[in-house]
Amino acid sequence: TTATTTSTWCTGFLINGWSTILTAGHCVTPAPSLLVVAEFNCPASTFAGVIQHPPPSQQFPADQTSIQAVSLGVGLIDWAIGRLHPNASGLTASGNSGAWFSLAPGGASTTFRITSYGFDSNTATASGALQTSTGPYVSVVGDILNHQVDTEGGSSGGPIINDSTGQVVAIHTTGGC
Repeated sequence: TTATTTSTWCTGFLINGWSTILTAGHCVTPAPSLLVVAEFNCPASTFAGVIQHPPPSQQFPADQTSIQAVSLGVGLIDWAIGRLHPNASGLTASGNSGAWFSLAPGGASTTFRITSYGFDSNTATASGALQTSTGPYVSVVGDILNHQVDTEGGSSGGPIINDSTGQVVAIHTTGGC
C-alpha cells in the first residue's frame, strides 16, 4: 500500500506489516519533519488538478519522535523511515490498508513497477491520485538503481518494485517523464 504524505507532495509505503512508512529523505527534511500525516486511498483530483484528501479514516498522523531521515542526494543517502500513529478512529495504518511490502535485496529485474501519487501532466484528475507505471531495469551504479519507469514530481518516496516478485528493491527519489 502506498500513501501520500501531507505538507509535502510525496509518496511513502508501509513495510513488513507494521505501521512503519518508508519514503525519500527529501520528502521529510528539514527538521522538524515535513511528514505530518500519511493518507491512503486518495481520491481523484478535481478536473482542475486540485488534490482531494481521503476521509479521516484513511489519514494517519506521523510519530515525529520516530522519524529518521537522510537527504544528501540520490541513492542510499536519500531515505526516511518513521512510524504512524493510529488515526482518530483508532485504526492503524497496517491494519486499515490491508497490504504492505516486503523488502528484498536489490538486483537486476526485467521490469520494475512504481506505484505512487505523482503529478500527471496529461490527466489533471490523476494528479495526486494513485497511479502505477512499469519500465525496464537499466543499471546499478554504486548504490543507485537506474530504471526507465515513467514518474513525475510527487512520485519521490514510492517503492521500486520487482514486478516479478512483488518485493521492493529500492526507494524512488528522482523522477521525470
